[in-house]
Amino acid sequence: MTKRDLQIRDRNGEPFREYSANFSRFLKKGGAAIRSRTFYLSKDLSAFKLQPKPERREVLAASVEYFETLLVKGVPKASVVTKMDNMNRFMKFVDRKDLKLTKETLGSAYLAYAEDLFVKTQMKPRKLGPMTALGYGLELSEVFSDVLDLSGYEKLFYKTRLTRISQKAGKKAPKFEKQNLEETFRIGRLVTALSANLTPDVILGPMPVSFSVDLGGDWVEKEITLNPYRLGEGSWIYSQDVAPQRTHAQNMHLKLRGAISSLEESPYRRLLFMLRVISEFYIFLAQSGANLSVASELRRDKMKYRSYGDRWLVKAYKRRRGGEVEFEIFKEYRPYFKRYISFLERMLPDSDRLFPKLGRQAEEVDQPVSLALQLKRLTKQMGVPYVPPSSIRKTRTNWYLRRSGDETLTAEQNQHTKEVLREQYEAPSQQKAMGQITRFWNEFDPIKKGEVDKSASGGECNGIPEESDAKPPSVVSPNCINPTGCLWCKNLRDVDSFDFVWSLISFRYLKTLEAGSLLQKETTPADEAINRVTEKLYWFRSSGNEREEWVQEAELRIEEEHFHPDWSPVIEFLDCV
Repeated sequence: MTKRDLQIRDRNGEPFREYSANFSRFLKKGGAAIRSRTFYLSKDLSAFKLQPKPERREVLAASVEYFETLLVKGVPKASVVTKMDNMNRFMKFVDRKDLKLTKETLGSAYLAYAEDLFVKTQMKPRKLGPMTALGYGLELSEVFSDVLDLSGYEKLFYKTRLTRISQKAGKKAPKFEKQNLEETFRIGRLVTALSANLTPDVILGPMPVSFSVDLGGDWVEKEITLNPYRLGEGSWIYSQDVAPQRTHAQNMHLKLRGAISSLEESPYRRLLFMLRVISEFYIFLAQSGANLSVASELRRDKMKYRSYGDRWLVKAYKRRRGGEVEFEIFKEYRPYFKRYISFLERMLPDSDRLFPKLGRQAEEVDQPVSLALQLKRLTKQMGVPYVPPSSIRKTRTNWYLRRSGDETLTAEQNQHTKEVLREQYEAPSQQKAMGQITRFWNEFDPIKKGEVDKSASGGECNGIPEESDAKPPSVVSPNCINPTGCLWCKNLRDVDSFDFVWSLISFRYLKTLEAGSLLQKETTPADEAINRVTEKLYWFRSSGNEREEWVQEAELRIEEEHFHPDWSPVIEFLDCV
């Protein structure tokens, strides 16, 4: 029987990717670590010290068939390439650990790889994010479970320690939410500046490119100088080359810094082009609310526009849904969108993609080139927090949800169901929860705000004593006269302020003096009061940085014998006695 080659082919029988989709390099130990193009084009690979591993052929051939099935089914090419990258990552691990790879040992090799992913998520500092490790493990499990004919809970993934972490886990403090919005606004200002300044004339004109960006807030205006020609150790953000001797290649790069007529004359300019495209991608996501995968695959010739008042209603095909999706282009965004279309018509007149990707020779490619890569490098070198495109839609959705307070409307605006909104997009908000709790108690609290007065213990009440079930028998019943009794009154309300915390700690000090003057072994009412106040202070200490600082400041004042005015006279009298 003739051995089949290990080249993945599309539904037409053509090679899917000439080099990266050819798994024959995995038949040699060390082949996964070499760039596929280098592996197949190099005449001499002896320096890599590759070792033949013919026993791997059965597993690799079955894996190739799995990938070809995906292509026949119409799975997006970007998804197939991502799975191929995971396969390459796995083979690097197999080579590094010198594992045997046959159908009999495939399961154990996968589990060893999954365990390695898990360990990396537990390291400090963390080497791999839990969701990234989960994605690697899940996708590879689908490939190998198909190879081994496993289904349901027999699949390899269910034998690993990789777990799905809820995206809603963990509370978000108001300060975090504000920071999240500020970072989103900051990168929004950056991409808007890139969109306005990276025009065709600038991209094709003399290098380097310089312009200012106002990032807002406490950030000063920054000057950006971009130059796609890296000389020696030159940065992506341009720095003047001072090397006394330049190589021939460097001299060629210097000549190419002049004006050109098209990207083909100087493929390095594609970096500036891609920066403009990803900037427009961010703006489009923020303005339209379109799904990330849908937006990245949009084609201008397949988009249908319809005037809808002062807006455009745009329809496009969504492969996963198997039908059309709609999104709106608002009045304020229309001039930006028109400007971008004009940009594409001049720079890539033969392309119909809304967000095209360029290869190394400035040619358009149909593969998952990371649109955000250049922007991520730029933000890192500028010291600006990077916000990935996937977070833009999530931030927009949560902002819309908080403004409208309507889950149904928010889900409809974002083209999904309420269940998807809750599971995938809605982020827990401490600020929102606090507002809801406050509104609840304002409506249902038996003590209305207008009826509140200061209590004997320093809090607030309505002047109607009512004993709580938790009151110890030794403590006097609430009577609006004895401060200790007030601590167990149903109508007592604590005050969220530093003054109240200072009053509580001063009162506790007073009760400490009282308890110290009594020669009794059993628990006294003063002891009960001390415990009760300590419980209240524990809540303040553990409910936020600001309240914790109140407790610390009040304790320092007590150490300095600086007591609250409500209790100072009594404390001074007892000290004298």
